[in-house]
Amino acid sequence: MGCKNKTLVLREFKDEISNRKQIQAIIPNIIHSLDASHLIKLINSVNSGHEDAHYKMNYLKYVIPVHDCFGTHPNQLGLLEEMVKREYIWIYFNEKFLVKFHNKIIKNIKDNNFKIINKDNKMFVVFYNKSKKELLLVPELPKEGKFNIKDILDSKYMIT
Repeated sequence: MGCKNKTLVLREFKDEISNRKQIQAIIPNIIHSLDASHLIKLINSVNSGHEDAHYKMNYLKYVIPVHDCFGTHPNQLGLLEEMVKREYIWIYFNEKFLVKFHNKIIKNIKDNNFKIINKDNKMFVVFYNKSKKELLLVPELPKEGKFNIKDILDSKYMIT
């Protein structure tokens, strides 16, 4: 048309679920959920208007969430930075996030009628692949290292 090329793409939508896309989406969806939890905890702390049980500090008057970012008035940026770090510590250290997440995954496996067995001090999910019984190892929780998560409070680059 008028010496110009136009490319058209026709897509057919199907009711099939793409296993590949589902697998690729798991980790980003978990990270987005964690970011949203962090944001909600921060906003709840800001809105509580009193000293919270897990730390004592002054409270921000405003928090402006934008996707996975936080904003506030310039004169309160230092306070926002400290609160973001403290909420992060609270979620991942005090709340024992990995233990809870691991236990929820195991519960979900059982709730979906899969059997979990113990063999050689390890957990396995029993499933059938083409009528053949197979065992899938349930990964153990990683061991805690020597990193002190509270060092995040002194971190210069935790939040920018």
